Amino acid sequence: MQRKAGLGYYNGICFHIYSNVNDNKIQLSDGGVSDWCAQLLSDHNEQTVTSGFGAELILKLFGKENSLEEILND
Repeated sequence: MQRKAGLGYYNGICFHIYSNVNDNKIQLSDGGVSDWCAQLLSDHNEQTVTSGFGAELILKLFGKENSLEEILND
């Protein structure tokens, strides 16, 4: 099966981290292999694995009581 997420952004492997919020699956983070450093250093042997998460989303979901509808409509 071919992945559909992170195309053109991550090369090869990518991952996602999810949480269940009010019985809804919410993506909190993603990451994967990129060629940024290889391009920057002009060295095809360089490998970079990077990830990130939306700090604002984390605070909205877990920092105070909110309904999922309020979060998604922000």
